[in-house]
Amino acid sequence: MKFLLTDDVPEFTAGLREAGHEVEIAAVADVCDLDDWDNPKDYPLGVLVRGARPDVFVLVDPVRWLENGEQFAFWRGHVQRARKTALGVMFVRNDPWTLDRFRTRRVRVCGSRPPDVGVYVSADRESALLAAAKGRAAWWDGSNVERVVAAIEAARKGTGYSPRRDREKWIA
Repeated sequence: MKFLLTDDVPEFTAGLREAGHEVEIAAVADVCDLDDWDNPKDYPLGVLVRGARPDVFVLVDPVRWLENGEQFAFWRGHVQRARKTALGVMFVRNDPWTLDRFRTRRVRVCGSRPPDVGVYVSADRESALLAAAKGRAAWWDGSNVERVVAAIEAARKGTGYSPRRDREKWIA
């Protein structure tokens, strides 16, 4: 599979490459000026996805605070349009903070949310379990690329997801 990541996660990237996957990185800070950032439309996700033609695009840390005090979130419209070309994945390193932002609706109205993507990947096991109650989720413990890739492959195949049956499938 070909992956497009919006930031580098060295251990994850290395694991994907070792497993034979192609990885391209379009770092948010390299693509748009975060010091002058004030609109999610400034990060051209759709253009990058159409240009790179990945099988999977990975939104790394989809919500974050910038040095200028603004909250960064990927624009929901861009994510939904990009999903027409490739499967979307949210890769969250700063959980449970991010999941709490989504659950309490403290993300910009136009910001993307977990239902906009096919898989929610969290570095926090408890947050992954909470996210799995609503949709396909995987737990990233720093070394389990296979578990994350298995969740992504199931989503790409269109395999049905049942929280009761599959909740801990990619978390245990």
